Amino acid sequence: MRSLVTTARPWLIYHWLFSFLLPYKSVLMVFVLSGLFLSAVELSIPKFIEWFTDHIVLERDFHAFWKMLAAIGVLFVLSIVVTGWKNKQQRILQEKPSMDILQAQFIHLRKLGFSYYEQHPSGETLSLFQDENGRMVLLKQN
Repeated sequence: MRSLVTTARPWLIYHWLFSFLLPYKSVLMVFVLSGLFLSAVELSIPKFIEWFTDHIVLERDFHAFWKMLAAIGVLFVLSIVVTGWKNKQQRILQEKPSMDILQAQFIHLRKLGFSYYEQHPSGETLSLFQDENGRMVLLKQN
């Protein structure tokens, strides 16, 4: 039955896996927003260079130069802080749903009757833990 679900309807597995991310949607939102902020900072560097060459050098505006240097410094410090925060959120998104999946599998296996364990070898039962966790990791990598 397990192979039927995985080959005929793989979207059911993705739906099941994504259901474990729902409690962490605020963490996911912070992760996405921090990525957008870091991308904006990286994209602003060529604009600073353009502004430097077109305005500051031509007009010899030292006041604007120091303002630009301060803005770049603030953005650099913010990007370091946001990168650390993003890495923390990524770790949370990787570890906590994986633990929730393992816990849900364990609870489900505990609810199954003795007849399940008579019909299925223990190695197959234990491999379920690794298979589903492996799918979650592959889903995150793709």
